[in-house]
Amino acid sequence: MGCRPLSGSRDHSVPDGVSRRNIVGASFGISLAMALAGSVKASGDDVPTTGAGTGKLLSGVQGTVNYEDGAPVAGAVIVAEALPGTEAAVPEIGVKTSPDGHYAWPLPTGSFKLSVMIDGVIVGAVKVSAQRGSVITADIEVKR
Repeated sequence: MGCRPLSGSRDHSVPDGVSRRNIVGASFGISLAMALAGSVKASGDDVPTTGAGTGKLLSGVQGTVNYEDGAPVAGAVIVAEALPGTEAAVPEIGVKTSPDGHYAWPLPTGSFKLSVMIDGVIVGAVKVSAQRGSVITADIEVKR
C-alpha cells in the first residue's frame, strides 16, 4: 500500500484510498465521542451548594436507583429528556449514580423524563417536574 501527500500539505501523508474528507470526518467523530463522554458527570460533580463545600443540592432532582430487591445500582447513567412545554435545555447529557445508587441533578424548571441506563440499555424511567428553589426526590426501581 502506497502513501501520498495529503492535499495542501507537504508534511503529512495518508494511505492510498483515504481522502481528506475521511480524515476530517473521523476526526470530528472522535472529537464528538470525547465531548459526549466528558458530558456524563458523576453524581455530585458541579452540584450547586448552600455554602462552602456542603454539596447540598439547592434546586433540581435527587434520589436513588435500586433493584427490585433493594440493592443499589452503582454506575447507572441517568439521562433526561425535556417533555413538551419545557423550554429550558437539559444542562448535561447525563449523570451517574454513586456506589450507593444515589444521584443528584440540578435540572432547570420544567418537566422531564428521567431514564436509567445500564450497559447502554434503558431499564427504567420516571417523569418529574422540577421547580427553581425546590428539590424533587425521585427514587427509581429497576429490574435486574
